[in-house]
Amino acid sequence: MCGISGFFNIDRQELDNKILTKFSELLNHRGPDNNGIYHNGHIGLSHNRLAILDLSDKGNQPFSDGKRWLVYNGEIYNFKEIRNDMIKKDISFSSNSDTEVLFKAILYYGIDLTVRKIEGMFAFAFYDSEKEEIILVRDKLGIKPLFYIFKNNTIYFASELKALVSEISLELDLFRTLFSVLGIAEKSRYETLFKNLYHLPPGSMLTVNAEGLRLKKYFQISDLINEKKYILRHKSSFNDNLNEFHNIFENSVKMMLISDVPMGAFVSGGIDSSLIASHASDFADNNFKLFTANILGRYSEFEDAKLLSESLNKPLYQYSFKPEYFIRDLSKVTWHYESPLLVHNNAIPFSNVSGLAYTEGVKAVLTGEGADEMFMGYPKLLTQAYDSIIKAPYNILNMLYGFTPTLQNYMKGGASSGLENIMEKASQNFTRDLIRNEGMEKLSFLPLKQRKNHYLSIQMLNEGLVSLLWRNDRMGMMNSIESRFPYLTTDMIEFAINLPIKNKIGITGRFYNYKHPFMIDKKIIRYSGLKKLPKKLIFKKKKGFPAHGLADIKVKPELFRGGFISELFNLHTKEQENFFTENFNNYHIAKFAAVEIWGKLFAFKDSIEKVQSDIEKSIFFKTNNI
Repeated sequence: MCGISGFFNIDRQELDNKILTKFSELLNHRGPDNNGIYHNGHIGLSHNRLAILDLSDKGNQPFSDGKRWLVYNGEIYNFKEIRNDMIKKDISFSSNSDTEVLFKAILYYGIDLTVRKIEGMFAFAFYDSEKEEIILVRDKLGIKPLFYIFKNNTIYFASELKALVSEISLELDLFRTLFSVLGIAEKSRYETLFKNLYHLPPGSMLTVNAEGLRLKKYFQISDLINEKKYILRHKSSFNDNLNEFHNIFENSVKMMLISDVPMGAFVSGGIDSSLIASHASDFADNNFKLFTANILGRYSEFEDAKLLSESLNKPLYQYSFKPEYFIRDLSKVTWHYESPLLVHNNAIPFSNVSGLAYTEGVKAVLTGEGADEMFMGYPKLLTQAYDSIIKAPYNILNMLYGFTPTLQNYMKGGASSGLENIMEKASQNFTRDLIRNEGMEKLSFLPLKQRKNHYLSIQMLNEGLVSLLWRNDRMGMMNSIESRFPYLTTDMIEFAINLPIKNKIGITGRFYNYKHPFMIDKKIIRYSGLKKLPKKLIFKKKKGFPAHGLADIKVKPELFRGGFISELFNLHTKEQENFFTENFNNYHIAKFAAVEIWGKLFAFKDSIEKVQSDIEKSIFFKTNNI
């Protein structure tokens, strides 16, 4: 895992090397082990290395043969297999790095075939001086970030938004900035809060040359929908499906343990991370460590994490997180988070536990993201499949109200009901609906009702996973920690999206969870842990890493006066007083505070220290919520 950045002018006009130096400085936390720069007039490439494979200088970047250059962020887990295949074709290697394998695979196979061969997480830029073009590529799920802007016939790119914002004059997208209060910034696959500054979408490559820009998608999750595999798993017994899951998952964990540095795992005591840790303990060396954020108070899950460490005989390191730390770290974390901190307030304790891993000498950790999305781990996914039963009383009343349209309109909230949902979709250019339509069409072998329920896993991978990957990358890399995701290999995703729902949702005769009383989420994952984990952890109810956050704070009007929100809404003094002294919902004001903090850091470009000083003067915890 590293940081990459650079520029390329298609008219071959020279650009200042100082831009690369600034990029490198701002991305140093992503790769403090080596900083490499290549600059030749109109082309510039910068790399900040976090050394995990082949710790020698041979793994440094930019990697080049004198005609082509590569800067790359990520891990290619099957690089040894690809390397061995190429050695058989008389291609030699001078290092044991996955960087050299990626570079020579591109030369031998071409980029199109290479991205289909490699299994991993990656974002890279490949410059060819003979063709005079640069190609930017991002992994299938968008695990590794990559931003770009095309301005004055120059493509600028970087692993983090802050590098581009600091050096290039950008204009805020006022529409998206306003609606960022809904959390759209950290959930976006393409747009940012700045005009013409974009994410390279997951599973895409961008070619830039004298002809301009060409964006091409090489992968989407619905490509893995397979009618034959679905039918086979539907006809097979649960135990057959369970064995298949076990084998795929075990291979995923083994593959992601490849490393030349100490590794660990982030655990909560929940089933997803516990299953990862249990498999990793079978294959990792004795230095493998477990890390947890102990959210002190009513949210603590420390006893469950402790039970896991005892059952696996692996050391557990805890970061004891006090509620007031949310305010203490809010400015620093927002700076690294790069969007208003809205969807995942637990990013702050996440940042602390990644800092703990760093102090313990670990550079890479396994985490459990993706399991909930693929295997119906969220209560709303379980109940959605059974909405017709759960909502029966409401549907009957709705039918009765339907005889009086005026009353029905009143009960549903008036003509503006649902407008927020439309505006959120509009802020994403309605791309989610387009992706959904494509996926539903590929599931046409299922009856319509089954199709809708089955699509939920694909939908969550396309939508819900985006902000989780954003959180993991930013909060890990602010402390030079790489996160790896055993649930998110291609084989595991294929298995999950072609697995019948009956193997994801279990039925039980006892009152399991008040949100879904007689249904067990992630059935196949939980049953996979029966031979390896304490029963208490296997059937632990999902908590979702709860922590104190925006719902627990009060914000004084001073935070906003003459600030970013006032400028955004064009509020004058009296209007400010009216807005901030109205009896609005505290939580809603706290959300605007998150946008205010982001705006001061990224639009006003105030220092982290200045913004933190503003926070400490105007934000405090409601005493009854601590």
